Amino acid sequence: MSLESIDESPAPGNADDVLAALAAEARRDTLRYFLETTERTATLDELASYVAGRVGGLSDDAREDTRLHLHHVHLPKLAEVDLVDYDIQSSTVRYREHPFAETVVEWSG
Repeated sequence: MSLESIDESPAPGNADDVLAALAAEARRDTLRYFLETTERTATLDELASYVAGRVGGLSDDAREDTRLHLHHVHLPKLAEVDLVDYDIQSSTVRYREHPFAETVVEWSG
């Protein structure tokens, strides 16, 4: 994707808010899950397994630690800038497509 194809004023949220939200690797990995699987919804447990696996944490303790961080820190931050909808009651996450955020995730490796 070229810079010319990126909307100059990405919505929802502004570019600074999106970049701040994507500063954490776990948040970029959360979006990467949706980009790699082409799914638009996932459970908290599915995301925790994926994100923990990206950093080599395949143990039950690593997945649970990742799950807690996603629940309390990372998913609320992504939801704050409208990149995901996080339903705490059902522990489900719905990705809200955002070309600018997708480009940032792709470029981050």
